[in-house]
Order: sequence, then C-alpha cells, then structure tokens
Amino acid sequence: MENVKLKKLDNGITLITENLPDISTFSMGFFVKTGAMNETKRECGISHFIEHLMFKGTKNRTAKEISEFVDFEGGILNAFTSREMTCYYIKLLSSKIDIAIDVLTDMLLNSNFDEESIEKERNVIIEEIKMYEDIPEEIVHEKNVEYALRGIHSNSISGTVASLKKIDRKAILNYLEKHYVAENLVIVASGNIDEKYLYKELNKKMKNFRKTKKEEILDLSYEIKKGKKIVKKPSNQIHLCFSTRGVSSKSDLRYPAAIISNVLGEGMSSRLFQKIREERGLAYSVYSSSGNFSKDGYFEIYAGVNQDKIGSAIEGIEEELETLSKEPVSLEELNSSKEQLKASYVFSQENTSARMMVNGKNFILLNKVFHPEEVISGYDGVTVRSIDDIKDKICDFRNYSCSCVSNKKVDLRKLMV
Repeated sequence: MENVKLKKLDNGITLITENLPDISTFSMGFFVKTGAMNETKRECGISHFIEHLMFKGTKNRTAKEISEFVDFEGGILNAFTSREMTCYYIKLLSSKIDIAIDVLTDMLLNSNFDEESIEKERNVIIEEIKMYEDIPEEIVHEKNVEYALRGIHSNSISGTVASLKKIDRKAILNYLEKHYVAENLVIVASGNIDEKYLYKELNKKMKNFRKTKKEEILDLSYEIKKGKKIVKKPSNQIHLCFSTRGVSSKSDLRYPAAIISNVLGEGMSSRLFQKIREERGLAYSVYSSSGNFSKDGYFEIYAGVNQDKIGSAIEGIEEELETLSKEPVSLEELNSSKEQLKASYVFSQENTSARMMVNGKNFILLNKVFHPEEVISGYDGVTVRSIDDIKDKICDFRNYSCSCVSNKKVDLRKLMV
C-alpha cells in the first residue's frame, strides 16, 4: 500500500500512517496489545477498568477538561476493550492534529489513577454490568462465550462484580507496568495527515513511555465445550445461542468462513432468516456470526423464540446445517455473498475511523496491514470447493454447545439429541 507507511519510534513503538490527502479529517488510535485474555483470574476485568480510568483525569487535565478539549472542537474521543487488545481513539479535522496528539499522549502517559476515581469508576462499571444483565440477548452471547469456550478465550471483558471489588490501585499500576509498554503499543493514523510532523511529535511526546516488557507465555489451548447452559432470567422470549469451533484471523479459511456465515445467517436473504422467520414464523431475530482470535475462533448462531416454538426452531436450525453439509452452496448464493461482503468492506473504507480500526486490528492480530485489493481478492478467490473445506467445522450440530436465557424451565437435553 503506497500510501500506508510503517515506522518505529525511537523507543520501539510502532507507528502506522495512511495518508488520504483528499479528505479533511483524520482518525488516530493508540492500540495496546493487551485485553481480557492477558488477565489472571484475580485480574478479571482489569483491562476494561483501566480503559475507563484513562478518561478520569491526568496530571494536566481533569476528566471534564479532557472531554471538553475534544468536544469543543467537534471531535470524537472514545475507547474499547476486547479479548486481545485495548484501543483509545480520536477523530478530528486534520487542522486539529496537535489536539489529538496532546490528548491521547497525555492520557497514556499522565493518567492519575487516583483512589477516588478508581472507586467511582468501579461503581460505574458495576452498573454497566447490571445494565447488560437486563438485556437477555446480551446475556446469552456473553454466557455462551464463557460457557462454550474453554481457556483464556472465554475470559470476561467487563469482569464480574466480585472480581472488580478485588482490583485495587496497586493491581492497576502493576498491570500497566507489565502490559502498557512500547513493544505492545501500535499507533495508527488515517486521513489527511502530515506524516513527518506526526512522527516527529509522537517521537518527542512518547520518548518516556515504558520500554521494559516481561516475558508472557499465554496458554492458548482451545476447545468448544459440548453441552447446554441454562440461565434463568426474566424474559418474554427464550434466547438461544449455539457455538462451535470456527477459524482464526490468520487462517486461509477465513474468507470461506465469512461466505458460509453470510449465506447461512447474515441478512434477510440468508437461509436461516428465510426458513426460520419468513417461512415458519418461529423467530423474529435469527442470525449467525463468527468470532475470530489471532490463534483460533468460533462460529455462533442466535435465535430469539417463544417458549412453544423452541423445539421447532432448534429443529429448523439443525436442518439448515444438515442441508448445508450435504449440498454445495449454489453459484448464485456464492456470488451474491461475495458481492455483499465486498461492498460492506468497500463502504467501510470510505471512513477514516474504520480504516484506522482495520489497520490497527490487523497489525495487532496478524502483524500485517492489508491492501484493500488483498481483501477483495480474498473474497473473489472463494470457490464452492474451498467452502466445502470448512463445512465439517461448522455443519455438525453434535459439535455445538448451547446457551439459553429463559424465565421458564427448558430441557435442552430432549431438544438437542
């Protein structure tokens, strides 16, 4: 990619820039290669906790001043935590690049992590957890990952009320010392930017960022636990989530896997939507999706159904998987799916935030930045035969786990033989 450049700052921080001179905005993200998978049981939720605390004041600004500094310029400042990374990002007019550099470097270098903020934010996150616990569809996805995935891949991002209460300032500072280091930091900028100026300023601002990294060996052993998990919660529907083993972000099968997911359960023309909702009226919402990690992945099917239709819905899902395993995907479905996925990708490339996110995530997970043509070529290269290569992974219903959120007793053992 001729307009994408990769450099190292003097202390080892990776800088990726993508200059897009014909637009008037830019987005910048500070990606830290640490997330829920890097946490011990005692640290459960600490990555997400730290992400929150980064916005609660520095040696130079109060929490309100951080927000105002960006808001008053019409910008966007936010962050997210996943199982493999944490990201702090900003979007502004290109003329405001100094503000972006100033705010993000200040947060990463000078956050206070004072006791008062820690206690306040602990309570905020506990309320966030309780909020999601009131949304059955959110619960079933989270509980399904926790139950179905054995190993650190199932670590909770937000943590639990109990685990958050055990995290103190010392634990936070120790985690920062271990994981927030130059080798783990990737800075990504996309948009109308002066690359030389950005490099010079970041080199100057980030020169004192931690360099030492302790050796970390993660147990990445991975398997899907076959079985059933029932979570009893007030709900007008029964929420079902089925999981089986998928593919990693690095796998050659990631493009065929995306095609299969699209054909099976993404969008109103998908097989599951047409069969389960349109033809049989068994569910309002039914879809499939993939979760991809750097070393492995999972495939998931969700359905929200009424109590009296749960057996028929499960039977319908199993039938569609069996049909997919026995019959090749039609050329019409294959070509339609390719066009949908390529269009979705191209649409995302018209947004500086999305381009920055894609470049950052790909480098963190794959140690590579992809040219858009590589992605388009990846989808175009999928054939009926390459789809057959992944069918065995996702079409055998006996290899699926199931999690269920319901306000009534459900005997999944009788419904899933």
